[in-house]
Amino acid sequence: MSGLKEVAVDQRMQNRSQVAEFMVHRPTTHTPQANVAQIRHFFADKHVHMALIVDAERRLVTAIEREDLAGVDANAGTDAHVRGDAQGSQEAWRLGTLAGRIVSPWESLRTAVKLLSDHGGRRLAVVDDERRLAGLLCLKRDGSGFCSDRDVQERAVARGASAEAPRALSSAAGVALAGRAAVAPAVPRSFEHGVRIGTLL
Repeated sequence: MSGLKEVAVDQRMQNRSQVAEFMVHRPTTHTPQANVAQIRHFFADKHVHMALIVDAERRLVTAIEREDLAGVDANAGTDAHVRGDAQGSQEAWRLGTLAGRIVSPWESLRTAVKLLSDHGGRRLAVVDDERRLAGLLCLKRDGSGFCSDRDVQERAVARGASAEAPRALSSAAGVALAGRAAVAPAVPRSFEHGVRIGTLL
């Protein structure tokens, strides 16, 4: 699995560190009523690798990965919920699984990385003993560490800024907007990580 080839965290830290220290705390979730088209639209964001389906008590029903949609008719596309395609409107939770996709917040980081390697993925849903969702463990694309709450917030701000710019330009032609980039509010840096993943195995 790419991203798990090199890691520079000593063995003692691997075993001492717990998943809770490295997870994102407020991942996006979906209800069991979410349909295939809605989940496919969610995966249109290249940073998204797992859709979390939770019930009213935040118990994890299932976890869906992009590949789970591969067997669904291509006609159930991102706008299928508008067109009313049969497969696009079916409940998406039936396509997911929890096997190999969940981990306890108290599990060691070493064990979590092995789970990722065995599964060949980059995301693990973090659940407590009652399967309530606690967070999401997100391995970065380059294997340089795990995504933090701050990383997620900065991406959200960047998406908002890029979406706002065309509207601002069209409504205020000739006005310089270079100095109006959105700035993220301060976020505690306690969950920023610079570990290198790979020698954890």
